[in-house]
Amino acid sequence: GEKDGGWVFPGCSDFQVAWEYSSLGRYFSNLNGFLHGPVHVMIGGQWWVNSSYDINITLGGNYLLASKYLWRQGYVRCPKLCADDTPAEHCVCSCPTELMQHFNDSRAFLEGTGLYNISNGMFDNYKKLRGFDCNHTTRCHDLAVKELCHVGHAGEMFTSAAPWDPTFWPIHGTAERYLMLKRIMARRNETELEDVWDYHHLGIDDGGSPSDTFHVCDWEGVTGMEMPNCTRGVCPGHHQFDLIPMSNFLGRNETYTNWEFWNLMDPFNDELPYTYDTFDHYPACTAQNKTWW
Repeated sequence: GEKDGGWVFPGCSDFQVAWEYSSLGRYFSNLNGFLHGPVHVMIGGQWWVNSSYDINITLGGNYLLASKYLWRQGYVRCPKLCADDTPAEHCVCSCPTELMQHFNDSRAFLEGTGLYNISNGMFDNYKKLRGFDCNHTTRCHDLAVKELCHVGHAGEMFTSAAPWDPTFWPIHGTAERYLMLKRIMARRNETELEDVWDYHHLGIDDGGSPSDTFHVCDWEGVTGMEMPNCTRGVCPGHHQFDLIPMSNFLGRNETYTNWEFWNLMDPFNDELPYTYDTFDHYPACTAQNKTWW
């Protein structure tokens, strides 16, 4: 979530509202995103962006996601390796001239890459880019594209290195414990949860997040400045019978699809090798009179 252009931690009221969901897909989407994602963004941060631009107000948490969207499509290229003594400001990503020359101007680039219509029209009105201190469309688009191509550096908590941060574990445990309580109370008919696999995607058509765009790019065989083959679809890993990369939880060399893992994590499953000592202990929320159990 964002407030006044900046990120805020998910709070008790957010979990209370989400408790009313009955769709498993809504839970997967929100637990993956708003109900824990801002913690990664706020702790990890983004570095080596132009300090003269108020990007926080302008683009909020979608800024790095938009750059990643360009990277997935091949428009942003990043060094594979930087020497230890390379200054951070020199070890940066960019949009190569060989690729940019195919667009007449920055607006054409935003439109051609799909960014113009993404994130609720983040780039379709220069007034939304006021943090770049620009006063007309062309200038604002030029500055926005320049910074999107530069990217900067995401802090470790904002990347796949996040498990190295101690805060990774309580926020993920909270999400798991929360969903387990939903399953327990649904089994007791005290709340409703449809036990049907789903994932609620917010793509370009919904003005959604740049991290979930229905663009899937195949990089196999791509070399140099060649571009990947991008088609409309959903990234592997979200489907019910997609195989997850983790395995052997029970010491049987067993593998799991998403659905099989979901069933393994059933709090009523006797084979689950652990459990939580409590599922409804949220003292901070109780103190605020924000409860859902």
